Amino acid sequence: MRVLVLRGEWGIGKSYAFEQEYRDLETAGLPAQRFDLGKCGTDATRAEVKLGAVFHAPVGAAERYVLLDGLDEGLDSLPELDPLIIEQLDGLEDEARRGLRLRISCRTARWPAGLETELGRLWPEDRVAVVGLAPLSRDDVTLAARTVGLQDPAAFSSVVQQRGLVAMATHPMTLRQMLTSYTTRGTLPVTAAEAYREACLHLCKEARRPKRQNCAALKRQPSVCSLSRHELRPRCSSARIRRWRIEAPESGEPGVDELELSRLASGDEPGHLGAPVPCTMNELSQLTESSLLVPVGDYRWAFAHKSYQEFLAAEFLRGRDIQTALERELLWIGDGSSRHILPAHQEVAAWRSETNPTVFEDLLRDDPLILLLADLDRRTDRDRARVVDALLTLLKSDDTVRLDNTTLHRLDHPQIAAQLRPYLKATTEVNLLRCGPHRPGMSPARAQR
Repeated sequence: MRVLVLRGEWGIGKSYAFEQEYRDLETAGLPAQRFDLGKCGTDATRAEVKLGAVFHAPVGAAERYVLLDGLDEGLDSLPELDPLIIEQLDGLEDEARRGLRLRISCRTARWPAGLETELGRLWPEDRVAVVGLAPLSRDDVTLAARTVGLQDPAAFSSVVQQRGLVAMATHPMTLRQMLTSYTTRGTLPVTAAEAYREACLHLCKEARRPKRQNCAALKRQPSVCSLSRHELRPRCSSARIRRWRIEAPESGEPGVDELELSRLASGDEPGHLGAPVPCTMNELSQLTESSLLVPVGDYRWAFAHKSYQEFLAAEFLRGRDIQTALERELLWIGDGSSRHILPAHQEVAAWRSETNPTVFEDLLRDDPLILLLADLDRRTDRDRARVVDALLTLLKSDDTVRLDNTTLHRLDHPQIAAQLRPYLKATTEVNLLRCGPHRPGMSPARAQR
């Protein structure tokens, strides 16, 4: 590929990938230059000279590689950097451009659409590829744990799975935070909620900041704690942000069910230290450039992972002390034996059950399957025994119900053997004995929570 653009959020591993490719090129004896665009500075003339040196073709080199790392950081200091790059490419002789293999890395949210258009002008469309790094796999997590010196990487991966923290382990930035916590404390945060709260703070901390310390824009940057509170507003209004608007996830056409972002920029949010936090357009616009959100189109964003979205929605309900009657209207549907949590709100209800006793009791009575998504390890032995009873009652009354075997460890308590023993007999219904795979409609992603 003549031109390869590597996009991804901060901390996902773009620079590491470039370092690895640069070493491979050197080993193969191919001419290659790697340049950190963040070092271009703030002066356009000096940046032009530096770029000219980078693009200058070595004598006799028929094929050469230029790796431009950190375009987003360069743009922070020099907003006109992308046209300067195009000017350098325009100035190359046709033969020199044909021999050029260009690589550019950039944060997804900062990638200039105009630069992609210009690259398509200079090279055939099939010679330009824009790609992104895939989330970390289980093997990647195990390797990272081994790299930081953990004696039993498999044990760490097992704890991550059991605590329902898989979503955080797939992102290098939050994985590093988890590994640091694990090596320092000897374990992960006590509760899943604490782990998610720490992860959201880390993701918000990466909101783009101009490099010039005297820049007026820097003084307007919101604090990490402020951003962590403003995460909640977009989630509870919708899931996508479009051209400074909040657009409902089910909206089929532009302009339908949209909410102007400016309408959210008023009033205060309850701060985690007790004091109210002002909510302004500055905080909300910066939130769109944090790693908590990922672009899904022009001026449109989605949460980096659905589990963050659901956790923050539950935090919003908790922080706002929403009335029980209203919360029931938001989360539930149906009456009597058909009463259940709306599928889209299952994780929200699971999070709320951990901080709202009424939600826990409602779920126990009407939709106990949702409690398998909750952090039951933090509840009392009696509560876990009650959940087991509720699930057994449900299985007896509905032979279509299936339990997710990967979450059943959360039900463990000292008396569970005695609780299950009466069912271990030949006359017990098959559905009660096997329970089967996860319930239809409950996705593996939710089961991981």
